[in-house]
Amino acid sequence: MLNAIDLIETKTALACGFIELNPLINFFYNAGLFEIGKLGMVALGTVALLVLHKYDKKLALGCVVILVCWFIFVVVWNFIQLF
Repeated sequence: MLNAIDLIETKTALACGFIELNPLINFFYNAGLFEIGKLGMVALGTVALLVLHKYDKKLALGCVVILVCWFIFVVVWNFIQLF
């Protein structure tokens, strides 16, 4: 959900003349593969967390909490920058 909001905010910001600061996503955007790149990063992260969960459940949970906090920060920060 947060990644979908981030995608919408990023596309809105880029349309308003902002630049993408993440070099990997910027590469995908310039190549015309923006949505596929974002989806690929989410899929890769999900697989990595599932593998980590298999070996260490507490560490995986900690990583999920950190990622959710990070995405909330990014979404709020982007919202502030847009408006």
